[in-house]
Amino acid sequence: MANKNIAFRDIVERQKEDLKAKRIGNSVFRRISVYFTYIFIKLGFSPNAITISGYFLSILGCIFLSLGTYIYLAIGLALFFLFNLFDAFDGDVARILNKKSIEGLFFDEIGHIISDVSFGIGLAIGLSKLYGSDAYLILGSIVTLAFVLEHSAAFALCSSLRKEVIDNGIKAS
Repeated sequence: MANKNIAFRDIVERQKEDLKAKRIGNSVFRRISVYFTYIFIKLGFSPNAITISGYFLSILGCIFLSLGTYIYLAIGLALFFLFNLFDAFDGDVARILNKKSIEGLFFDEIGHIISDVSFGIGLAIGLSKLYGSDAYLILGSIVTLAFVLEHSAAFALCSSLRKEVIDNGIKAS
């Protein structure tokens, strides 16, 4: 499909097919992503450009969280919500334009780690400033480490399983 020929209804139908085939998860972000996916495709954004834009949302979210006021915490949380939307958009655009790549998977995984670290550090610093307690810094460091270890372990396990399936010619059911 060329970018110029993609209609909104085509994107909606494709998303329904992907949901039915369980190629994508059914989440609140999927309900919203279809509209923005259409806009990103019409504007000519590549999936990798969307992914990398998400990096900046995470870093900006970290900065706002770390400022330590209620309004900045709310803005920071909204930016992390936007990161999660962008995380849905990039995959949708890649599937619809058939631009899936190893680089895209790599960029996506790096984005998750950046988001985990940014969220944990930003929240720890912000809560520490807001409530005047260094305990939040310690707790935030522990939670950040747990996020990164969990995400990294899950990715390593999935990668290992995929390699075994490919190497041994195992058929997926």
